[in-house]
Amino acid sequence: MKLRMLRRSPTTLADRLALAGCVVFAMMIVQACSTFREAQIDRMIANAKSPADHEAIAAAYQQEAERNKEEAAAHLKIAQSYDQRPRWKFDYSKICRDMAERYVGLAKEDADLAEEHRRMAEKMQAGAEPAGP
Repeated sequence: MKLRMLRRSPTTLADRLALAGCVVFAMMIVQACSTFREAQIDRMIANAKSPADHEAIAAAYQQEAERNKEEAAAHLKIAQSYDQRPRWKFDYSKICRDMAERYVGLAKEDADLAEEHRRMAEKMQAGAEPAGP
């Protein structure tokens, strides 16, 4: 009987703190991976000398754009989950929607950079020296 009551009771402070800890840990991992990928792309840009190099950079940026779109979708899904729990005093849903919006912006920037490096590769193949990074 007591076990049933615990399952039906609202989340405890300890549960919320554990969830927050998991979220922070996951964000740290995502940030570390993102920093590593950014460093890789920076090295690729510094060493780019051929159309193939710029195509590889474009592919890396496109991959980042896709990752950021996936992150945005995941945050929107979490926001919808929070929307179904209006008893929470803090608006977790808004935080998730704000994060999703940031990821959408990052995805657009990455897609734009990918397109720019594709143009550089095309110019190099045509014999023109590309302007840019």
